[in-house]
Amino acid sequence: MARHRLTDRKLQALRRKDKRYDVMDTDVPGFGVRVSEIGQKTFILIARYPSSPNPTRRALGEYPALSLQKARERARDWRELIQKGLDPKTEEDRLRRTELRKQQTTFASVAEDYIARHVKGQRKARDNRKGDPQRADRTLGQPAYSLYYPRGHGRAD
Repeated sequence: MARHRLTDRKLQALRRKDKRYDVMDTDVPGFGVRVSEIGQKTFILIARYPSSPNPTRRALGEYPALSLQKARERARDWRELIQKGLDPKTEEDRLRRTELRKQQTTFASVAEDYIARHVKGQRKARDNRKGDPQRADRTLGQPAYSLYYPRGHGRAD
């Protein structure tokens, strides 16, 4: 494992080889990038996670979807969680679940659920005219009295 100060230029210059390899960063301990046989670049963090006694390599994200700066910040955050005795993956999952729970209880989400369950599929206002959905289309453009006095009943045309 080579150690270099990782930069965007350095990451772009990394090429695939016959076997996957790791390039470690000098700024954040345990942080690096893994280049696969097909040329895919994945940010990694090697550390002793609370769930295992041995150092383990875990993926932080793929380059360029995750920028180098954000990957370094994420690696630092993960190291802080590890020092507190928390597993970063389970902690992120817990935070994601609580965020989803918050989104599900907002007024907008409750209103959307209500509309989807109870209102959707019910008759529209234009369909409620005398029970004939096409009636509104047939009567548009006619004088108002013709709606009440059809031909041959009452008024002379």
